[in-house]
Amino acid sequence: AVGRALDRGVPVVALRAGQSDLAAQTALTHTGSLAGQDTFYQALFDRIGVARVSTPSLMLETLQLLTTAGSPKGKRLAAFTCSGGDVAMLADCADREGLIFDPPDEATQRTLRQWLPEIATVGNPLDYTTPLWGHEKTLEKVFATALAPGYDAALLVQDYPPPELGEDRPYYQADARAFMRATAKASIPAAICSGLPENLDIETQQTLIGQGVAPLQGIGEATAAIRAAAVFGEAQHKRKQGGDHFIPSCHPVEGKPQFLDEWQGKQLLLAHEIAVPPGRLCTSHDAAEAARQIGFPVALKLVNPELPHKSDHGIVRLGLCDSDDIGAISQEVISLGSQALGHPADDRILIEQMADGLIAELLVGIQNDRHFGLVMTIAGGGTLVELMADSATVLLPAEPRDFANALSTLKVMKLLSGYRGRAQADLDELVQTLMKIGAMALALADTLIDMDINPLWVTEHGSIAVDALIRLGNIDALPAHLR
Repeated sequence: AVGRALDRGVPVVALRAGQSDLAAQTALTHTGSLAGQDTFYQALFDRIGVARVSTPSLMLETLQLLTTAGSPKGKRLAAFTCSGGDVAMLADCADREGLIFDPPDEATQRTLRQWLPEIATVGNPLDYTTPLWGHEKTLEKVFATALAPGYDAALLVQDYPPPELGEDRPYYQADARAFMRATAKASIPAAICSGLPENLDIETQQTLIGQGVAPLQGIGEATAAIRAAAVFGEAQHKRKQGGDHFIPSCHPVEGKPQFLDEWQGKQLLLAHEIAVPPGRLCTSHDAAEAARQIGFPVALKLVNPELPHKSDHGIVRLGLCDSDDIGAISQEVISLGSQALGHPADDRILIEQMADGLIAELLVGIQNDRHFGLVMTIAGGGTLVELMADSATVLLPAEPRDFANALSTLKVMKLLSGYRGRAQADLDELVQTLMKIGAMALALADTLIDMDINPLWVTEHGSIAVDALIRLGNIDALPAHLR
């Protein structure tokens, strides 16, 4: 139904509360603690082009923008005001909503300075200052020049005086006319908003609507409405270009949930061309020789499907060198595993080569949700993943651009991009790794319950699944050599 609405250019706006549900989720995997139902709804709405709002008043403002001015094709916003305080509020509100204020380039700045007073600071948002109030022709040049580099929407902040105190109203109206002509020439949706709802009277609202400019009430409400409307606009633009026609595909999983042990999980990853550290499964008696063959330094882990979170039980040792007593350490982790289990742990030790060249750790998790299908969570990873709470959600199947967009929203992207002159990750390879993980999940859709790769080490030359936790409904569905 939403797809048909998109094809007809009919916007769909959804009012859904419940964002606090995320913290209430309980699951055995890290992914379950990061991504709840509200996160899944938001990912679905963003994917299919539903403008999601949280209050009835914001629903009305969003509908006003969509039906009067149209939908932005993206989140690049140009904003104008003659108040430094409004500039600060615009910046704060837009940042909260994920809107982008691209600054004017040097050529645009030079052109603008010939019309702006000396006290004006050229930027975006642009405070054109009160000396230009009412200078309609000059302001039209200012607005048109500022918009020339190309934006997805434009916003002018005006707080009109009451009609009975209307001596200054002609100045406001002149500024509005200049703004309307400039945005019409730029062919982008435009809105005029007031800082306070009562400062945009009915007569002014009707005038703006008649010119195809949306009257919005409140800077916070206006930026939130633009963000919500952009979700519809972006989806409609992709649809017209033959892009995403996503419909969630659900895969009910039957059977008793069972964890694969880490060795099984990593063999499954290798079968889907997802890199893991070189390693050997052995007994404590053979562990020292395995470590010598692999090459120090190594990681040593107890392999047991009943102990999925190894660091919680002290059954993993990292950075072991040739001077360490590998056999004694193996016996120690077996003893700790036995204590955690309450019965003797099997003598199964995984020796792996330590990965190097780390740029950042990610968590990549998959949940098989009965309503949303396969859902991938990408997050800043490691043992502090819940504390960092830096995550993005992608519904599967997905395209490379979906993964690239998700990565771009993460705080850890600063590290991936080469923070303060450090090495930069191979982002194209990382996206391809995420594609492979998604393809693996789709191939296992009828039996996969959930999966965590944590951490996925991202290096300058590639990505390595250092640890993996996979839960299936039917292990017998796997090839015999992976059971």
